[in-house]
Amino acid sequence: MVYLMNQALALSSNVAEVILEFSARNLTGFAGLVPFAEFARRLGVEEVLNQVAVDHNGRLYSRGRLLLALIFGFVAGMIRLQDVSALRFDGVLLKALGWASFPVQTTVSRFLWRFSAPAVESLARACQVLLERF
Repeated sequence: MVYLMNQALALSSNVAEVILEFSARNLTGFAGLVPFAEFARRLGVEEVLNQVAVDHNGRLYSRGRLLLALIFGFVAGMIRLQDVSALRFDGVLLKALGWASFPVQTTVSRFLWRFSAPAVESLARACQVLLERF
């Protein structure tokens, strides 16, 4: 919510005092991920990434969900795995994404450790499928 302390702001070029107050509920610093997530959903990114041929039992997260979690982190400007898993603490973001939880860093690390050369080739093919859809 923004409060303008000087009503003349619109009438003059004088600098007015502006107070920003973020007291509303359901705020997130990662709101920009929501339209990106909707774009990914419409493209079917998670479903395509689920086809990547990497050894994964998928008890809690599918292949596509783990890779999408990484993508969301990178889009949010995070470059380290431990930073990406910090998204799991943003309940508003999780709700907006429709996710019950976000993978922890160790889960993502173990998943990435299983990538072999054929798995990377499979990921490249999945990326090509997505580029063709775009």
